[in-house]
Amino acid sequence: MIFTISSAAAAKTAKSISLGDNFSALEGVDSFNANPAGLIERDSNWAFVSDSYGGAWGNFIASSGDDIDLNDAFEIIEEENLASGMDTAFGGSMYYSSFGAGLNANIQGLAYSDFETFDFVLNQDAIDVNDDIDVLEMEINSIGGKGAAYADASLSYGISLSEERLASLNENRDAEINDINFGVTGHYLQGAIFELQTTITEFKAETLDNELYYSMSSETEEIFARHSEEAAASGYAFDLGMNMRVNDKYQLAFSVMNIGEMKDDNVVDNGVYVKLENESSENPGLYKDLNTDQEISDRETDETLTYTLPRTVRLGGSMDYSEDITLYGDYANVSYDGLDDSEHKFGMGAEARWMKILPLRMGLNYSSLRRDIEIPVGLGIHFSSYKLDLGFNDLGALWNANKGVSFAISSRLEF
Repeated sequence: MIFTISSAAAAKTAKSISLGDNFSALEGVDSFNANPAGLIERDSNWAFVSDSYGGAWGNFIASSGDDIDLNDAFEIIEEENLASGMDTAFGGSMYYSSFGAGLNANIQGLAYSDFETFDFVLNQDAIDVNDDIDVLEMEINSIGGKGAAYADASLSYGISLSEERLASLNENRDAEINDINFGVTGHYLQGAIFELQTTITEFKAETLDNELYYSMSSETEEIFARHSEEAAASGYAFDLGMNMRVNDKYQLAFSVMNIGEMKDDNVVDNGVYVKLENESSENPGLYKDLNTDQEISDRETDETLTYTLPRTVRLGGSMDYSEDITLYGDYANVSYDGLDDSEHKFGMGAEARWMKILPLRMGLNYSSLRRDIEIPVGLGIHFSSYKLDLGFNDLGALWNANKGVSFAISSRLEF
């Protein structure tokens, strides 16, 4: 069983939230976090953009408030991948011709625990707090986590295949290739990174004769966070992408995002010692008290701390169903630092522009990590040069069936 706390692999715009994800076929400034090749597809010369995004989710229990059989729930813990998390990002960017530059603040992370055994049995005849747990037993392969809070300064550039090359490709071809675009973004990252660790490999709590006892892999263990002493972690990352438009109606797109990592040599540990106290004379090896009062404070270490960004591979497309309706589809594979299994994401969305001033958006997406289907929605308020977009996910919140919520607001000035 793996339990994770994770954030988004990249910042999101209000349009991407309302469609369901950072679709690789997004165009213009909305493609900045999804596919740098889409930056070529802009109608204006200059653009100034601000984005704010936040969200929280969990894949285990919906918000219905229904009663839960905990014995069944913890059986699922041992067999399934569980996840919950929160993430946020905000910042601004500007674009001129084929160039883009951005400055954003990001918070992202991953916490995981790999249990060989996780047994949890409730005492159905419980009278007081100490009787609530009959047996809690864990054999732990690993518990930990990684994450970062950092500033991201980026520079993007896009280029289109020349008309001569396109003409050559279109010879003796029924379907006409209108454009083939390529894009690259370079990032300089600086901030703080952290890693959660514990030395505990076995833990057990059990009730014997109405008394709660503890046992552990050793009498003294540690739970701590290793983190940057100052915001001096730094690194570089790159995004690569391409898209192709066919028959002025269809678009195919591919991108690889977040290729890079951050490092810090100046790190310290902060946490607590976990100590077993008051060993039972009747039950040797079992202890009556679990003490976490002694702290680990700014303990120095010579180790270098690294954090690999959540690498995301996207493949998708779009279709202009009519002059006023565009349909999107996308698959994404996300690899997280510290987690063996990658996340698979499938999404589809639609934008309707029956009223040019008020585009409407809706999507449907599924994540293998969250194990949930979400229904995002959003809209825009578009004037000639100024545009405001809002995105919300998930509509299931209206009937208490959602496993998370996220929202974003984006504004831009184009001329």
